[in-house]
Amino acid sequence: MQNQKAKKMPSEHRITGMNEGDMKFIQNDHGEFALIRLAKLPGDYGYDFISEEKTLDDFKIFIESHNESMQDAINDKTQDYINDNLTGG
Repeated sequence: MQNQKAKKMPSEHRITGMNEGDMKFIQNDHGEFALIRLAKLPGDYGYDFISEEKTLDDFKIFIESHNESMQDAINDKTQDYINDNLTGG
């Protein structure tokens, strides 16, 4: 058997340092992804539950923040276009 080197995950895909409810946006050749560290609630006998409310609330905030950033970028580009046309730029 040939000794193969383990592929290292790109730094943007690493999950160290993520707290419960934290999310990372990952974009690569295969699409756009949200990496979510699920928020947990303790259960009996060591069986934890996923906190649906916290996880979904955090995901909603993540999406809203992303969309606000995209809208801000669109507004900036639109204003640049308007300014260029007003000044004959």
